[in-house]
Amino acid sequence: MQLRNLASFRFALLASLGVLHACGSSDQTNSNSSKDGVGETTGDGPSSTDPTEGDGKGTEGETTGKTGEVDGVDGKDNTETNQTPGQAPDGNGLPTEPMVDPQPEPDPPLPTTNETATPVEPTAAPMGTAEEIPDGGVVDPKPVDPQPSVDGGSVPPPGVTARPVPAECMSALPRDRVIEATSENFQCTSDSDCTDGEHGWCNDWVGQVGPGSNCNYGCVDDSDCSAGTVCDCGSPVGTCVATDCVTDADCGAGSYCARYEFDEGCGPSTGYRCTTDSDECLQNEDCASGICGLGPVGRICSDAICAIGRPFLVEGRERLATAVLRGDWLEPSSVDVSRLSASERQRLSEKWQRIALMEHASVAAFARFALQLMSVGAPPELLEATTAAMQDETEHAQLAFGLASAYKGQRLGPSALDIDDSLGDEQLSAIVGNTVLEGCIGETVAALEAVEGLAAVRDPAVRSVLSKVAKDEQRHAELAWKFVRWALTESPTLQGAVLEQVEAELAVARAAAAGIEQEPESDWLLRHGLLSDVRRTQLRAQVLSDVVLPSLRTLCATIERERSAA
Repeated sequence: MQLRNLASFRFALLASLGVLHACGSSDQTNSNSSKDGVGETTGDGPSSTDPTEGDGKGTEGETTGKTGEVDGVDGKDNTETNQTPGQAPDGNGLPTEPMVDPQPEPDPPLPTTNETATPVEPTAAPMGTAEEIPDGGVVDPKPVDPQPSVDGGSVPPPGVTARPVPAECMSALPRDRVIEATSENFQCTSDSDCTDGEHGWCNDWVGQVGPGSNCNYGCVDDSDCSAGTVCDCGSPVGTCVATDCVTDADCGAGSYCARYEFDEGCGPSTGYRCTTDSDECLQNEDCASGICGLGPVGRICSDAICAIGRPFLVEGRERLATAVLRGDWLEPSSVDVSRLSASERQRLSEKWQRIALMEHASVAAFARFALQLMSVGAPPELLEATTAAMQDETEHAQLAFGLASAYKGQRLGPSALDIDDSLGDEQLSAIVGNTVLEGCIGETVAALEAVEGLAAVRDPAVRSVLSKVAKDEQRHAELAWKFVRWALTESPTLQGAVLEQVEAELAVARAAAAGIEQEPESDWLLRHGLLSDVRRTQLRAQVLSDVVLPSLRTLCATIERERSAA
């Protein structure tokens, strides 16, 4: 994400709040983060994220002090200086649909490996029992002296499923079973029907819409998987999963190429990663949150939250429905899948399913927000904008389910969403805090995620979806900020707590983004309009540093100036 895009977004945000010319000397925000690799600003003038500070000499997002202008978003035709390659900015600083070659080159296939794993007998990992978790705490895994094994290696600690050698998975395919198709939900009746890829099998299930079936494709060894993935054994056959190692030997002495499996609220993540001395957990049972996720240098106990759309938070945890087979929640898509392999279509479908479920949950978040606005006596224009946002999010969910369905080859939609205990604390301070997380941060990140994907996507159908999402999410972010502006004006004593909340979120985001490396499929995903999990982590830190925190400080300074002048 170029700094000009971030500065343009912040300019538009501050303009919507009417605070561009009200920033005083008390707003001394410096969002430079060169130490963290996030939000670096260069130039001759003072480094600042306030659009009214500086002497006008800076470049790459610096601003012209007295007029509140930002390079490329001062109301003039500055498309030459504020244009990301492949996109044209609109009047608000957000890019419109990118200028795309009418005959783009075909997507190159994902890289694959030609190496063949040496056949070996499957090795079962030793089983262990997780330590008891202290209330509200995290188990600090105690060092375990590796014990020699029969093959001359060492035995990993309890709870660690390692890869001493490349896996050779058992396959039970094709199975003799035949499934009776009783509705259109059945895409296959036997394993022999699944021929779009290697090691295909027919999976039957029971969902909210009744029973059904679909084809899945697996692996028996690492040579069946693309670069950056390995074969994870399972039933009835293995599955290709992400990895940064192939065997324990890739991880160094005393470390293991160990399996992880967790769900951070956007869907399950499974793969392999080297254990390190920095690991604060080895398995989900080690964490009070129940999530042993991946940090920048090791495994960490996480309460991770997706940033696609406004998250639906209940007691600080994100709540989502699940994807099921149904056709009434999708807008049919014309996305071109003809050049994609079965595994590529599956990967893109999984990503869009996550996005669709997030957008679906956003409808509930705005429905709750409407009730909260009424409970605190907010102005009617905020309620009107909230009801409009609910319609936007419904459309976003339908569009995303349309893409997920087109890639999958099945009609997908959401299950019922659990709303128990979701109204939460009715105190103004709690509502403001939740709005900061869901709207000021979540919606702002969501809008800029869509902007970044829009700049690189090739398919016109996906580009159309991201163009709408980017513009709508910008309005939703502005709505959240307008409510916070009203609330902090009504209760100025809340300013300190809100600033501390955002500063804490920035510290967490910077820690997560520090030293993190791009995933092998990152560029491929971006060509399809999607950001990798790593890139989303980096973008969240950038947005908090260069948009959210400086905008909040500007807003607080403006409110104090207005109070003094009253």
